[in-house]
Amino acid sequence: SKEEPASDFQLLLQNAQAKLSGATLAAAENLNSLPSPPMAHSDSTDVKVPQMQASNNGKTNESSKPAGKKSPPPSTRRAPSDEAWNIMFERLKAFKELNGTCLVPQRYKDDPKLGNWVHHQRVASRRLTQERIRKLDSIGFSWKANNSWDIMFEKLVEFKRDHGDCVVPCNYELDPKLGRWVDNQRQRGSSSYEEGGMEKERWDKLQDIGFVWSVDRTKVWDIMFRRLKRFYEREGHCNVPFPYDRDPQLGRWAHKQKGRRKNLSPRIVKELDEMGFK
Repeated sequence: SKEEPASDFQLLLQNAQAKLSGATLAAAENLNSLPSPPMAHSDSTDVKVPQMQASNNGKTNESSKPAGKKSPPPSTRRAPSDEAWNIMFERLKAFKELNGTCLVPQRYKDDPKLGNWVHHQRVASRRLTQERIRKLDSIGFSWKANNSWDIMFEKLVEFKRDHGDCVVPCNYELDPKLGRWVDNQRQRGSSSYEEGGMEKERWDKLQDIGFVWSVDRTKVWDIMFRRLKRFYEREGHCNVPFPYDRDPQLGRWAHKQKGRRKNLSPRIVKELDEMGFK
């Protein structure tokens, strides 16, 4: 297959980095020393908001209680490497612009360093300056992202990045737990928040990434056709393997279409012919 074109995220990242100087880019290499975060598990507990630092009179303040999106207490010290931090913040903004969320998967293939950096902001939150906390809050940064719902949401964001949609099959072979979780969200929620029983914050997150609340046969066909177009743009042909390990659902769908040509509309047949689908 031919070389893959730059992804949407990579193009946004290039535009963001173009705003920064060459010297600033060099400073970002200091971030390579950050330790790689461990893989999250569905039973992980929430990251706790760190305790307040001891006061000048030697008495320790009471621990702050983690609640929702409450920001951590700012540090009074000026952290080093402002240039490197600003570069990673621009990368996070580019991710948010593309995906509608700041929940970067911990093993983000398009930018592994970004997943590491986002994790580090949460773990080291009490050492962040007030300015950095303000910047992260301004784009909806999630200070607590280790509960099971957010972990599954991260997986859904990654699925959309790979496939272009949020339609995960209930019996998704590559991640059965994700398929069941997506089906559960449809049962608990609705395209209208008032009609469902889901928390508003979670409903908003799903809406922002284009979550499909109900799936009928026509909608599924259109979604799979768009996936076939993405395959064609990436590979230069429409000969989807069957079985197809990268997207088993697309492999089965493309295989079935070969025997259904007479049932397709003339417009669809023409588009398939233009891509060389046989």
